[in-house]
Amino acid sequence: MKKIPSFVYRAKLFQFLREQRRRELFASLKQIHAEVYFFSHIWKLIQLFPEPTRVTWYVLTPANYSFLKVCYAVPSKTKLAQIMSAKLAWMKEHNYPIGLHVHFYRISSMPKDRKKQIITEAISWGQENEVLFKKLVPGWFNYTADLNELCNEFGIELVGEEPYLHDYDLPNYQQFFRSVKLF
Repeated sequence: MKKIPSFVYRAKLFQFLREQRRRELFASLKQIHAEVYFFSHIWKLIQLFPEPTRVTWYVLTPANYSFLKVCYAVPSKTKLAQIMSAKLAWMKEHNYPIGLHVHFYRISSMPKDRKKQIITEAISWGQENEVLFKKLVPGWFNYTADLNELCNEFGIELVGEEPYLHDYDLPNYQQFFRSVKLF
C-alpha cells in the first residue's frame, strides 16, 4: 500500500471539512438576502435553487438605489426598477416567500426619518408589484431602536439573524444544485 504524504492528506481533509460545512449551512438555511438578483448569472442560479420555498428571499428594492449604485455600478434607477419588477413577478409566480431587505449605513448613524423614507419607498414599490412585505431583515444586521419602532409603525416583523446566504454566494453552492439531494 502506497503511503499518502501528510500534506496531501491534510489538504483532502480540509477540502472534505469545507464541503461538509457548506452542506450543513445549505441544509439549515432560513434566509437568502437577494441583493444582486438583477444580474443574469445570479438570476439563473436563483431559478435553479432547490426547494426555493423553504427559505425566505429578502429582496433589495429600488429604494436602495444609492447603495446599489456605489457597490455594483448599476444602471439608472428606472432601468433597475424595471429589471427588479420582472424578477419579483417571476418569484411571486413560482411561490418564493418574499421579504424586504434594506441597507442603511454600515454604522447606526442614519437619521430615523431617512430610514423611514427608504422603508416607505420600498413598501410602495412592493405594493406596485403586488407584494406585501411582512418581514424585514436589515443589511449588515444593523438592528437599532429606530428600526424596531419603524417596523412596528409599518406592521412589519423585524426578523432576527438566522442561517443565511447572499444571492451572490450562490455560485459557491452551485454544485449542490445538481449533485446533492439535501431533502
